[in-house]
Amino acid sequence: MKYRDKVRFSRLSYFIVLCAFTFLGVLLARGSRRKLRIVEMPRVQAGSLDAQEFFAKFGDRQPVIVEGEVRHHPAFNMSFNALKNLCGNSIVQTRVYDKNSRRWGGLVDTKYMHLAEFLDAHVVNKSKEADERPRYLATGLSLPQICPKLELFTPIPKYVSLSVYPYDPEHYEETQGKRNQIRSPEIFIGRKNTKTEIHMDSQLGPFWMSVYMGSKTFRAITYWDAEEHLDLKNKKKKNGENRMVDHSRASQRWERKVRDISTGKYVLKSMEIWTPDLKTFPELAKVTVYEGTVKAGDWIYLPSASLHGVRNDEASFGVSVNALYPAMVDSQVDICADSGFKLACFHFSLYSDCPFEETGLDPDNVTEEGLRECLHASKMLKDLKKEFDEGRARDMHLHEIAGYDDYESWCKGQCSLYKNLEVPNVPKQFANEILETSCKQCDFIMSGA
Repeated sequence: MKYRDKVRFSRLSYFIVLCAFTFLGVLLARGSRRKLRIVEMPRVQAGSLDAQEFFAKFGDRQPVIVEGEVRHHPAFNMSFNALKNLCGNSIVQTRVYDKNSRRWGGLVDTKYMHLAEFLDAHVVNKSKEADERPRYLATGLSLPQICPKLELFTPIPKYVSLSVYPYDPEHYEETQGKRNQIRSPEIFIGRKNTKTEIHMDSQLGPFWMSVYMGSKTFRAITYWDAEEHLDLKNKKKKNGENRMVDHSRASQRWERKVRDISTGKYVLKSMEIWTPDLKTFPELAKVTVYEGTVKAGDWIYLPSASLHGVRNDEASFGVSVNALYPAMVDSQVDICADSGFKLACFHFSLYSDCPFEETGLDPDNVTEEGLRECLHASKMLKDLKKEFDEGRARDMHLHEIAGYDDYESWCKGQCSLYKNLEVPNVPKQFANEILETSCKQCDFIMSGA
């Protein structure tokens, strides 16, 4: 081969290699866009931050896991058998996961059962019926309704004990304004691989969970990141709707129509965070997905209105609350107003701490300015902020937060409240048993206390 031909061949080879690398780069770039942008959640050690430092660093910014924060709580030393012995007669509300469900968290098929039965059949052992999917105790009935004496085993961590809980008018009137929680905390118990699909919680408030047994992995997206990329307000409506922040229609998930190759027909497909279809939901690749595993003894916090899905990596037990904190008032108002006041996010205020009758805020026509003014005029929030600023945040039991001197008087107050208020969305036969079972627990004395 002549020298000139060699040079031409060399240049041609170089050109082919350059094209190949360019093409490969395009493919890799395209492939990288089709992956979740997963970032490990920050983790801090228990005792490394006080409540003021915690909210200054994480309050409205990003999720965080505090390792070992609840290891000193009595529930950390419990087993599922001990939990069954303590609360086995209580009625619980269980569901199963269905990726095609249009409901909250992908959970369907509500079934009421005793906690002992649920633990035996769906957590400690396999389901009794071979074809029955494992059930998950997630949301629904609250700890005070299921097993009030458990409040002595699961204190509210110091970061979030100075808090305001959502109320409704009937509850507010029945308690004469006393800070008495009817719906919090909620209990989550499930065997390995049970999960909730990505969702947004009612009231759009901050979320936290203490994990006492097993381990759970969270995937979370902050509100403002989702607002920028995921069309939460359905302005674009590209062949579907995102209903995670607006449950005004049948669905509570993000759905799009896709063509079924086998039938040629279009069907609705819901977005999943654990097995995401980025071809159908390409926007999901644009957000930051925070991922973190919370082990027994750890505690997790998510800022207001964070989208999140949770998977149980082991059989687990945790306690969770959505509430409002003095340091988060303005951030909560910003998100509540930006959402269009969806999911009753103003209920943190109107029937508990917000003097709307004095400030002129109309509960039927809430505005951002009015809500902010009302919250800042709240005596309850001012008192809580004073305690917070003075560094008086500490682990507290529910009865302390609610303003009772001891467990027994708090339990009887809850019992009296339930007698006059219907348990929402619960069949009457179960509601009666819930009331009877919880009221029988008011004379409980914790051993060693």
